[in-house]
Amino acid sequence: MTDTEFNQKQEELDRLLNDPETALRPDRVWSLLEDLARASPDAERAAA
Repeated sequence: MTDTEFNQKQEELDRLLNDPETALRPDRVWSLLEDLARASPDAERAAA
């Protein structure tokens, strides 16, 4: 995942969790969290 994709996913997650005008979609929140966890630098170190 590129830095741009990572940042876009973080922004979408932030919107889903914090924007009162955005409908909360739990399935999407969990999907984004899973993607971000796999792509984080900590995940890369743990896999090594």
